[in-house]
Amino acid sequence: MGGAVKELPHSAKWRIVSERFVGTYTDPADLSEAEQRARAEHATVLLHVHANIFVYACCFWMQQPILPSLTKALGVDSVVFGTLSSVINVFALVGGPLVGRIVDTSGPKTGLIISQGGSFLMYALMACAYTLPILFLSRVPAIAQHAMLCAQAVVSKITLPQNRASALGRLSLSYAIGMVLGSPVGGTISKNYGDHMTCLSASVLSLLMIVTNYVYLPSLTTSTTTDSQADSAAEECKAKPKKSALDVTEIVEVLRVQKVFLLVTFSFLVGLGMNMYTSMFSLIMTDSIHMDSQSLGMLMAYAGVLSVVANVGVVGALSGSLGDFKTMVVASFLLAVGIPSICVYSTDLVSVLVLTTPTSISSTIIYTVLGALISGSVHQDQTGTAISLSHAVRSLCGIISPIVGGYILREFDVPTLGIVAGALIGSACACLWLMGRDMLDSVTAPTSGKKST
Repeated sequence: MGGAVKELPHSAKWRIVSERFVGTYTDPADLSEAEQRARAEHATVLLHVHANIFVYACCFWMQQPILPSLTKALGVDSVVFGTLSSVINVFALVGGPLVGRIVDTSGPKTGLIISQGGSFLMYALMACAYTLPILFLSRVPAIAQHAMLCAQAVVSKITLPQNRASALGRLSLSYAIGMVLGSPVGGTISKNYGDHMTCLSASVLSLLMIVTNYVYLPSLTTSTTTDSQADSAAEECKAKPKKSALDVTEIVEVLRVQKVFLLVTFSFLVGLGMNMYTSMFSLIMTDSIHMDSQSLGMLMAYAGVLSVVANVGVVGALSGSLGDFKTMVVASFLLAVGIPSICVYSTDLVSVLVLTTPTSISSTIIYTVLGALISGSVHQDQTGTAISLSHAVRSLCGIISPIVGGYILREFDVPTLGIVAGALIGSACACLWLMGRDMLDSVTAPTSGKKST
C-alpha cells in the first residue's frame, strides 16, 4: 500500500500538539531522532512552565478584585490603598534582579519554587490580615513573586532563536486564561465564604504548585546550543569562579553589556510613557469621555483579547518576517503615534476602540519581543539576570509614572499627557533605531525561508 499515510506514534503526536501550544513547533524533517526526543522533553517542560503561569495568574486575580473591600474593611483610605500598590512595586524592583541571579546560578526550577513560595506567603498573610500592619506585611513576599521572569528564562534557555518570540508570547496566553478564570472564581468564593477565604484558597493553590514543581519539574541542564558550543560553555564555566546568587557585581556586569544597556534604556523610556498613560487611563475615560463602568469594563476586556490575539497570531508572524529588531522599531513607532491620538482625538467609545487597537497590539509586541532580544544579547548563564533587569525597570516605571502622569493631568490636560507619553516612547524608538540597528539587527534576523536547526 504505497499510497497509505503512515500514522504517527502517540509520542510524536504529543510532541506536535504540545509544541504547537507552547509555540516551539519545528518540522520533524529538519531534526534528527535525538533532536526530536530533546524537543519533546523541552515541550513537556514548557507545558509545566505554562501550568505555573496559569496558577500564578489565577491566584493573583482571585485576590485582586477583593483587595479594595479587604482594605475598606480595615478603614483604609485611597491614599493608603495607593501606598500598598507602590510598596509592591518597590519590593518587585528589588527582588527582580535577585531572583534573576538565582535563576542563572541555581536554575529556573529553584526560581519558580521561590516565586510560587512568595505567592503562597503573600496570600496566606492576606488571609490573616485582620489588622493594617499584617496587610502591609503581606506585601513583603512580593520581593519573590517573579514567576513570569522565571518562565521567560526557561523559554529563552531551551527554545531555538527563530521560535523564541512566539514561545514567549504563548506565556501571555496562559496568563490570560488564568486571569479570566481567576477573577470570577475569586469573586464567587468571596461572595459565599468571605474575602479571607479567597486569599486562603489562593495560598493553597500556590502551595500545591510548589510541591508539583519540586516533584515533577526537572532541573534544566539542556539548552539550544550545539555540542561544540556546549563544550565551549563548559570550559568557560570551569575557568570562571562560581559566583553567589546575591553577587550584585554580576548584575552590574550584565547591565554593562552594550546591547543589554540599550534595551534596558529603551524599556525604561517606553515604560515611563506607557505607564503614564495606563495609570491615568481609567480617569481619562471616565472624566473626559464620560464613560461608565460597564463601558470601561468592555474596553479593558477588548484590550485583553487584543493582547492574546497579538501574542498568539501576530508576534510570531512579524518576528519571522521582519526580525525581532525591526518588529520592535515598528511597534514602538505605532505606540508613540497611537497614545497621543487616543488622548487628542477620542470622543466616544467607538473612537476609543478604533484608536486602542494598534496601541494594544503594539504594546503587547514590545513586551514579548523585548524578552527575546534581551535574552539573545547575553550568554545563557546570564539570561535570568538580563530578563530581570527589564522587569525591574518596569517596576521602577510603575513607581514614577503615576506621580508624573497625575501631575501633568492636574496642571495641564489630557492631550498634553498623551503628547508627553508619545514623546518618551518616540525618543525610545529613535534611540533604538539609531544605536541598535548595527548591534541588534543580527541578534534575531528574519527566519522566513530558513531551515530550522
